[in-house]
Amino acid sequence: MKTALITGGAKRVGKSMVEYLASRGWNVVIHANRSIKDAEELAHLLDGKYPSQSFDAVSFNLSDWKNARKFIDDLLKKHKKIDLLINNASKYSPGKLEKTEELLLEEMTAIHYYSPLLMSKQLVSIVKETIIVNFLDAAIVNNHTEHSAYLLAKKNLTEFTKMAAVEWAPNVRVNAIAPGPVLPVAGKEDAVFEEVVKKTPLQIPVDLSSILKTLDFILDNNNITGQVLFCDSGQHLL
Repeated sequence: MKTALITGGAKRVGKSMVEYLASRGWNVVIHANRSIKDAEELAHLLDGKYPSQSFDAVSFNLSDWKNARKFIDDLLKKHKKIDLLINNASKYSPGKLEKTEELLLEEMTAIHYYSPLLMSKQLVSIVKETIIVNFLDAAIVNNHTEHSAYLLAKKNLTEFTKMAAVEWAPNVRVNAIAPGPVLPVAGKEDAVFEEVVKKTPLQIPVDLSSILKTLDFILDNNNITGQVLFCDSGQHLL
């Protein structure tokens, strides 16, 4: 039975992927930071629904990037092998370049680039054969600066996806999914989300099922590596 590690797996898109992979027979390690109680509740629920599978809730602050490799080491002592790593965890913090202080820059880079890179690197060095899926953002194609530190980190993760796909082949496939408007940003009014949706060519929100179908495409197609798949109602075209 295969095992997946999903960062940010307790809520939103991450939770939907945890539930979906569980339904497909995967064991799932559910990573969370402040949402660890939600992760534990989800693991308990899935344990009851799929008693022949394993679900484990684990906590790690991705801002602590210098311990990202140790986090993987500790997981592999318990789970032996991770067949799929989904770097999904994210924090959406605003700030134009001129307003971005060092601490915010470090936090955004740690969560969205350093930790995913180092976790992936450590995993590959131990298990040798795995699949890595990085979650990006449709905004990586533009240079809007409203969330500059966040977007710069996601752009770095994009290039890492391509470079890792080359260096770690043929036993490791590395791809990325770049979603558009899937769910409203926490703390913002639904009207803001609706305006974003209206500005996309298709003018419809990205359904969670579409994200899962995109993940399926990556998992089931052994010839796909180094790709960024936009699932964004055409948002990246504008």
